[in-house]
Amino acid sequence: MLLTATNSIIAEEGNPRCDVGGWNCPTTKLVSLYKKRLAVAKDCGAGKNYDCFEQGRINYLNGGKTSANWGMFGGSPYKMILNNGMQLVIADSTNNCSYHEWSDLGVLDLCRLFIVDVNGEKSPNTFGRDIFYFVLKEDGLYPGGYDIDNRCVGTSGRGCAAKVLRDGAMNY
Repeated sequence: MLLTATNSIIAEEGNPRCDVGGWNCPTTKLVSLYKKRLAVAKDCGAGKNYDCFEQGRINYLNGGKTSANWGMFGGSPYKMILNNGMQLVIADSTNNCSYHEWSDLGVLDLCRLFIVDVNGEKSPNTFGRDIFYFVLKEDGLYPGGYDIDNRCVGTSGRGCAAKVLRDGAMNY
């Protein structure tokens, strides 16, 4: 769904150039582009918005827990719930699409960060199991782990999306 929406934005708006705003446009502008192309059941807006979806601390694949809940993603993450129950967070970015390896995410030169909980509030609420990272780069949407392949097994699980999509299963 996100890939289709991203490709639609690129087709209709042109391929964004980060050096002139591109994907680093204000979050509200970026969100409006996606909301036109996604079936949004609940718009939670920007900020922590615990009343919209609060799950407590999120689990890491290696057994740890995040230090905070969904509010940890960027200064003012934008959250929404789609009609299929999927929770989507669009995090702020300060990278300007320049070289940057974001921790164990396994992606270089990211412009924007998306965090997707594919089954909403249902368990296990764990990176690499039901929560996955996707990133906008200057030329489109990519799964976490796309650029650096070894960021899934034995880690937090934030770089597992590419492995799952490539393998067609959670082979870890």
